[in-house]
Amino acid sequence: MDGSTISGSASRHGRRLRRLDPAEAPLGRGFLPWMWFAVRPYRLTFFAVTAVMVLRHSVAAGIPLFFSYFVGVVASGGMGFGEAITASLPYVGLFALFLGTIAVLYPAHAMTDLATRGLGMYALDRMIAMDTAWHEDRASGAKGQKVNKGRESFKTLLDTFFWALLAQIGLFVSLAASVEVLDVPGLFYVLYLLFGLTYVAGAVLTLPLLRRRYDRFYAAVEELFANVYDFLSSVTTIKIFTLERPILRRARSVELAGHDAGRQLFRFQALRWMGLNLGAGLWITVIFVVALRMATAGTMTLEAFTLVLMFTVGAWMRFEWLAYELNSLVEAYSGFRRLTETLADARDAAEAPDSHRGEPFTPSRGTISFENVSFAYKQGSDPVVTDLTLRIPQGQRVGLVGPSGAGKSTLLKLLLALYAPDEGTLRVDGREVARLDVRGYRRAFGVIPQDPAIFNMSLMDNIRFARPEASEDEVIAAAKAAHAHDFISAYPAGYDTIAGERGIVLSGGQRQRIAIARAVLRDAPIVILDEATSALDSETERLVQRSLETLFRGRTVIAIAHRLSTLARFERIVVMDGGRIVEDGPHHTLIATAGLYARLWGLQAQAAE
Repeated sequence: MDGSTISGSASRHGRRLRRLDPAEAPLGRGFLPWMWFAVRPYRLTFFAVTAVMVLRHSVAAGIPLFFSYFVGVVASGGMGFGEAITASLPYVGLFALFLGTIAVLYPAHAMTDLATRGLGMYALDRMIAMDTAWHEDRASGAKGQKVNKGRESFKTLLDTFFWALLAQIGLFVSLAASVEVLDVPGLFYVLYLLFGLTYVAGAVLTLPLLRRRYDRFYAAVEELFANVYDFLSSVTTIKIFTLERPILRRARSVELAGHDAGRQLFRFQALRWMGLNLGAGLWITVIFVVALRMATAGTMTLEAFTLVLMFTVGAWMRFEWLAYELNSLVEAYSGFRRLTETLADARDAAEAPDSHRGEPFTPSRGTISFENVSFAYKQGSDPVVTDLTLRIPQGQRVGLVGPSGAGKSTLLKLLLALYAPDEGTLRVDGREVARLDVRGYRRAFGVIPQDPAIFNMSLMDNIRFARPEASEDEVIAAAKAAHAHDFISAYPAGYDTIAGERGIVLSGGQRQRIAIARAVLRDAPIVILDEATSALDSETERLVQRSLETLFRGRTVIAIAHRLSTLARFERIVVMDGGRIVEDGPHHTLIATAGLYARLWGLQAQAAE
């Protein structure tokens, strides 16, 4: 097993799925440019499939030409059976061509699938690149629904293009051939053209009204998915607090709100369908009356009359099918547009640090400097960090202490460039962080969070995420340093054990030891601990603290811990309150000062007694 198991980029099939370049993304929000953006890497296949599909639809629509011709032959009695068979050979050849072009299904489906997957990968990449505030303002279930529905809608749009819209082009190509071959009056070409134009015009003019109803419908669907995701990810809490009935009542109210949006959509769909088909019925009647009038007056041949009748029936079925497909098309358009609007937001975002390409940065020393930094999560709201200045030299171990809401976690988010300061400057190794390439910058950190993210893959790959190119031996060495090797080896599959969704097979302490192993493997000059040992029992904490001592050597360490005894041996403790630093110094000095830190220490000592 090696690092390629994570990225999958070394797959021999990887070159088929071409990456969409964000620099080539459309500037507007129109769905056609975004459709072409996703299809463009496969444009040669797209144009070839389009040409073959037009040919196939034209031949299919021209089958009435074959029957009309032989109706005239049989009616006139001027040709024997052998001659008729010989005369039919060109038409048989066309029919064989029609059957043979079905082979286009494979490249059409393969191209559609690759374009859909490429768009899905692009959407995931752009959403991940969005800033932390964007993600915190949106439910995970709703974001996932946008991607999934957008992919599905994109595929529907392509399928509708190939099988419904190109079919109408084939109808008019075949009709044009019939006008030449069987002397069908050109008037009928004009009538069919007006038929198609008025039908499409009616569909297009009602499109905004239908789209708005689909938008409301899908907004309700996204809310439902967000609630379902939230509920299913909190099943244990629901069971403990016996919240089944309240949760189901809430789900019912969301479902009913979605049904109300659906009823408005379905009512308008039915009225729209009836209006379009009423218009189609009127045009069919006009074409039939004109054809019957000309045939009975002797100004149109029997073959041409038969062809017009068959074309009328065929056009009726095609346009009715188109009406049905247009509903699917508009539904798909609405779902796809919701995704492309999100992608346009990702492209136009004024603050998207993960997509920022600044100055290259190679972490080395680990010196940190906050200079008069202020920050608020929302514009106009009270700042969470106010005019804060803090300098941490290379290799110093610093504990962050303070009551809840003091700004400790926010300070770490600023340091990790998850947010940018509203005022002031943040420097690492003397470089201004705002000017740096953020991905290179974040390689300076090994982070052990309070609630580590464990992915539904092997434990080996979960640790290797810290450094994807690491060898198996390096991963195992990191696990041993974090005292995770023994419990991993106890599983029948060892390091190949699948962690399950959110690490369900691991205990809280085991999840944190996996996170510590990641930090060891990262081998970064700055280590951040956010309640890193809070879920460990005393014996395991003692072992992990010993391994952390090894990890800390020569590195800058910043740790948040509510259990102050874990920070007492640090060289320096910074006490925060109300977004400001109120005390700063080693443990014994702060105790002697008898300030906020001494009071917090005393409260914990009393609780321990």
